[in-house]
Amino acid sequence: MSTSLSSLIRRRMLTRVNPRQRAKIPPEIEFLIIDYFEDDNIHLLSFYRVSRAWASHAQILLFRNVCVCGRGTSRPSSRLSERGRTSDDTSSP
Repeated sequence: MSTSLSSLIRRRMLTRVNPRQRAKIPPEIEFLIIDYFEDDNIHLLSFYRVSRAWASHAQILLFRNVCVCGRGTSRPSSRLSERGRTSDDTSSP
């Protein structure tokens, strides 16, 4: 029995594996991993560049908060309210 087991192990070790074949991770698990880095833009940019499947999810996290800045400043424009209306807008919703 031990000789057949050792021959089986040797045959398995000699079997070549195609490098293009890889274990597939379910997309839900990949997205959970990406979600873990939701506050780290450097990692999200890296995920965005890895594959098209990861890019869509990383892009959502990268651009979920967009800041509209005034001309020549890096601070948010004071004319915009939380709802996106200008402070000059006096009409009620």
